[in-house]
Amino acid sequence: MLRAIGPRGASTWAALELSEGGQTQLVVVERTRRGGALADPDIAGRVRDAKHLAKLEHPNVARVRDVVIRSDEILVVGDFIDGVPWARLGSGAPGPPFEATLRILVDVLSGLAAMHNLRDEKRTPLKLVHGGLTPDRVLVGSDGVSRVLRAPPRGPGGGRLANAYLAPEVLLEDDSADSRADTYSVGAILWEALSGHSLFPGLGASAIVTQLLSGRVPPPTPRPGAEWTVPLVDMVTRAMAPDPDRRFESAAVMAAELRRIAGARLATPAQVLSIVQIAEGEVIAERRARLERGEVKPIDAGDPSGQTLDIAILIDKEEDPERLSAAAAPIPSVLTETPAAIRPPVIHWSPPEEPARTTLTGSSHSARPREEGRRRGRSRTLVVLAAVASMLVATSALGWWLRTRPPAQAASTPAAETGPPAEPKPIAPTPAPVAAPPTAAAPSTTTSPSTTAATPGGPLPSGAVPVPAAPKLRPGPRRHYQPEGI
Repeated sequence: MLRAIGPRGASTWAALELSEGGQTQLVVVERTRRGGALADPDIAGRVRDAKHLAKLEHPNVARVRDVVIRSDEILVVGDFIDGVPWARLGSGAPGPPFEATLRILVDVLSGLAAMHNLRDEKRTPLKLVHGGLTPDRVLVGSDGVSRVLRAPPRGPGGGRLANAYLAPEVLLEDDSADSRADTYSVGAILWEALSGHSLFPGLGASAIVTQLLSGRVPPPTPRPGAEWTVPLVDMVTRAMAPDPDRRFESAAVMAAELRRIAGARLATPAQVLSIVQIAEGEVIAERRARLERGEVKPIDAGDPSGQTLDIAILIDKEEDPERLSAAAAPIPSVLTETPAAIRPPVIHWSPPEEPARTTLTGSSHSARPREEGRRRGRSRTLVVLAAVASMLVATSALGWWLRTRPPAQAASTPAAETGPPAEPKPIAPTPAPVAAPPTAAAPSTTTSPSTTAATPGGPLPSGAVPVPAAPKLRPGPRRHYQPEGI
């Protein structure tokens, strides 16, 4: 956290955010402390609205990037936008042209319309209401585009100047306030731009509500010498009606009416850019340069954008205890060691050339990653060598098994005894059969093959006809696999 920015009393700070790559980025942080003036339901409502706005990307709304919830405070982180609040730019002498003022209000109405029309994932309207639009919450950027800032965490009693722009239902803390309360605030800003003076100078909330409800608010006066601004009087009267039903039904409708009245006279963003550069260009550039260097001292005593209240401590969203203690311990407290009458010295901070962890934890921390990298490299080499060796062993075992496995045998081959195969015996030639004279009483001389086969080579009975027996071949022995060494 560098220093507070914006008007006094607003808890908005300029800060440097450190990324993982060691780069720094200038951001804006809205700090809401727990246990303070705001009750827990109010804090919960602001956190819920901030998370909804984080989903909105619109050129006329200051973007919310992240919401960090801590034990003692809530941090809403947003983009740092170079520019100047309308409260400062519009109050200068002689002041910007009125056509540029209308362009700024058109941008404000466009941003409010985007907020009012925001929906959730189920396309249900969220019904967001700004509820605190003042000239301090309108930032005219150095790019010529105006943006709506979030309402400060304060109620209607936050200041008489803020009360002059709030709708009566907001001043009365009525929960029924809707988007038409924001169109009332734009009408109040336009009233002062037309008339050239404050609307309710020095009045409290109750007095303002009494004048509005009694109809004693004077109408604005048209710009001298500009007849085309006369219709704006009725437009302001309608926007600031005490009854919300008589106002513009939406910010988009009011913006369309403002464009219709201004017509071609409406200033362009390029013209607004030139006005900002002429009025505050050097201050804006010098402020950003000093904040990016980590300086906590304002440019001069007349710079209302901040005050020296804090020292350069980086935001760590992850709340790493080691990094927080290393970053906060060696930095002395400016508030406790410097007299109040003396402005604190400038604390310079510049992004380190090495990764950010070397600046937060010491020089010995820079050698640790290199040693860990070498150990991881050696471990990866050993793993690769072990994998290659395992593949070689598996390949050798597979080849040996293929060489030594037994040959495949037919499933129908019967098992046989081991030993050399027996050679078949030769079959003796059989003489030609001799026909015998038929005899009635003679017995059958036919011999069955089984008998003949049973006595091969033996003597034949008288009168028998020899029948050759079929040779019986014995299959060869089956070779059994016997591993070596068994």
